[in-house]
Amino acid sequence: MKRNLWLRNLDHLPIVIDGVYLKYNFTAEEIAAARTKLAQRGLRFDNQTGITRDNEDILAQFRRWIAGTPEQMAEPSKWCPHLTNEDVLKWEFRSFILRDVCRARAKLSREGSK
Repeated sequence: MKRNLWLRNLDHLPIVIDGVYLKYNFTAEEIAAARTKLAQRGLRFDNQTGITRDNEDILAQFRRWIAGTPEQMAEPSKWCPHLTNEDVLKWEFRSFILRDVCRARAKLSREGSK
């Protein structure tokens, strides 16, 4: 598996919507628009260090949870690289994509209420 994974190179993989995300009823069009926007910003993940960044800044570090303790994040020295592209999409990129959809919805709502 490559060290640096770019969101734009994972277009062939679907986003799995499960758990707490089900209540938001995300549409395929919203998800596609968010993925495109974030890919254009250069969203990428360094699987060796556990850092997510875009063209401008570091966005997150060490997002892998310690197994069995969902409230506790792993220490940097305990970073364990993902083994598949699907894991990177689910555990590192999915939250950015779905958060972008929520932001776009909020913006539309604000503009509609003016």
